[in-house]
Amino acid sequence: DLVSAVAAQIGAVIEKRRAIEERFLMQKRFEELLSSLTVGVFKISLSEDGRFVEANQALSSMLEAPSLAEMTRHRITEFCAEGQGFKKCVETVLAQGFVRNEVVEFITLKDRRIWCSISAALKKDPSGAVYIEGMIEDVTERKRLEAQLLHSQKMEAVGRLAGGVAHDFNNILTAIIGYGNLLLMKEDDDTLRSYAGQILMLSERASTLTQGLLSFGRKRETRLEPADLNGVVRWVDKILRRVIGEDIELKTSLEEAEMNVMADIPQIEQVMMNLATNARDAMPGGGALTIETKAEEIGDEYIAAHGYGEKGKYAILAFSDTGAGMDEETRRRIFEPFFTTKEAGKGTGLGLSIVYGIVKEHRGFIDVYSEPGQGTTFRIYIPIAGAPPALIEREKAEAPRGGTETILLAEDEEEVRKIARTVLEEYGYRVIEARDGEEAVEKFGAEKDSIDLVILDMVMPRKGGSEAHEEIKRMRPGVKALFTSGYSIEIMTAKGVLGEGANFISKPLTPAEMLKKVREVLDA
Repeated sequence: DLVSAVAAQIGAVIEKRRAIEERFLMQKRFEELLSSLTVGVFKISLSEDGRFVEANQALSSMLEAPSLAEMTRHRITEFCAEGQGFKKCVETVLAQGFVRNEVVEFITLKDRRIWCSISAALKKDPSGAVYIEGMIEDVTERKRLEAQLLHSQKMEAVGRLAGGVAHDFNNILTAIIGYGNLLLMKEDDDTLRSYAGQILMLSERASTLTQGLLSFGRKRETRLEPADLNGVVRWVDKILRRVIGEDIELKTSLEEAEMNVMADIPQIEQVMMNLATNARDAMPGGGALTIETKAEEIGDEYIAAHGYGEKGKYAILAFSDTGAGMDEETRRRIFEPFFTTKEAGKGTGLGLSIVYGIVKEHRGFIDVYSEPGQGTTFRIYIPIAGAPPALIEREKAEAPRGGTETILLAEDEEEVRKIARTVLEEYGYRVIEARDGEEAVEKFGAEKDSIDLVILDMVMPRKGGSEAHEEIKRMRPGVKALFTSGYSIEIMTAKGVLGEGANFISKPLTPAEMLKKVREVLDA
């Protein structure tokens, strides 16, 4: 019996030891599991004002604490950013016993802001002490991606709006430019001619803005061709002197060698106009604007210092003004769409975002330096191309030629139709008007043998220009046609509404441009 009793005691001790070892192993496995989790696990005591009682390594790393022991010396409220986010989270737990996926902003011990998703439940221990236990997941990257997606969706909607506005505005500009040119051609009074010249100059600036809006809304394709950047600057220099005003001194300093780049010349002109306009607005009391070009090799040192760029040889286009300058916060935000420092009604906030988009399309980048009261310098880097540049030459103004042919003009915008008819009739043409594509087909059917050319707007009610043209061709296959639109030829072709090789002219257009194109199509 004694042996049996001793054996039983030994068995009990062994069983107890085994139970202790199993609990120890379970505790170890639990701790290893907690340590391996990528989400933070916590237990906070409400009776101790939210002090961490337990935390895993993931939470310690997330909140940038040097150790787990350090975590237990802090309260969770010490990590909460301004606002009522975590307070609402605790109130929810107390009211319903749990909270799921509540997103709260935290500040780490190294003052870094992060967004965290909290899931937690209310617990009580045998002594009646109240705790909150749960998990915290760092969702900062997810929030960033969500913000990027929302921004992308917003910009897509803005792009569609910008493209539509620019298209409609181009129709209005066509009429303004047309009447301004007619006034300039017919008026002998120098004062009135001066007024007409100002109207045309402002229309030119408005036209440049609409081209930028079309680029911003992806309604205009970027067409890169070899060009000499110095040649572009020399040409735009003549326009800028009229734009910036007499109280601003404009200086240019160009690299002696040719600056060969692959560029969409109208878009580079748009960049220069936008930067010059911004510089002018930053110097309301006058000042100096300096435009420079030079070549520079970009290497690892530049990339490491700035955090962007690619190694290679670049043509640099620099704009420096002596204006008000910007603080760091403003400088950081200047390329955001709709961000502007100008007072209401004097800035769209699109100018520099358009500049940024154009430079990116050219595989380039922008460096901005500015300090309050010390002016601003924009440095635009565009990769240098090895190919020889296309000659940048502007056609000399030629006296427009008219004719006696009959033209069917289909345009739904009344003012555009009226100015086009006036110009064409002024130069000897007989014009038949149509308000839309369907009326154009009807009027062509009535006089198909006498009509020499049809001018068709691409976007019209009832029937667009392309659809009307197909019906007109069935009546007379060889009829000559000229298409117009406020959108670019690339967009019209991409949409499949304009065939390859079709005669096309984009709005806004001057009377001289229209007359030249009409004569060109008729004589072909």
